[in-house]
Amino acid sequence: MRRYSTLEPVGADNESLLERVRSVARKQGMNIHDVYLNDVYGQSNLEVHAEVPEDITVSEAHNRVTALEDALLHAFPELADVIVHIDPVGETSLRRPSELPISGVHDKITEIIKHVPDIQNCHSITVLRERNRLVISFHCTVSPNFPVTQAHELTDQIENLLRERLHLLERVTIHLEPCDEACQVCRITCHYKLLKS
Repeated sequence: MRRYSTLEPVGADNESLLERVRSVARKQGMNIHDVYLNDVYGQSNLEVHAEVPEDITVSEAHNRVTALEDALLHAFPELADVIVHIDPVGETSLRRPSELPISGVHDKITEIIKHVPDIQNCHSITVLRERNRLVISFHCTVSPNFPVTQAHELTDQIENLLRERLHLLERVTIHLEPCDEACQVCRITCHYKLLKS
């Protein structure tokens, strides 16, 4: 049976493992993301996405990620395998024309978030295309008294709603920020501001 568990974010043990994985990558001069620890028939496999300059050859990129794989296997002898996915990064990849119909995605995000309790507003919405998938980031404002654990649950709820309605969604980054105490938007509706007064 194959089970997947992401390392971003999970419990304290895996958080330290994630930091160790990132440390190994930094020593190899590589930026990484999307780190997954998989249990495949009782053996631990690590999957990592590594960023390489877009202007190098496949051979050069493969040499770099092979060195990273070897370094990770050396640092974590308990791993049965390490698989590194190559992600080219650079000016061309950032400027590629969109092949996705991303018009209307901004409005869809705003509409979805409008129905999530405790979110006062949503702004700085960015919608990008990455390998024919959507990459979204935005900021949401909540009461400064909102508990951080509930805030994390709220971002999970928003992400799940977005994934239900945006089937091409690859990645979403939600930045929660406290509202300004002078904010008039949530004076009536904000449960946490009402408790404070």
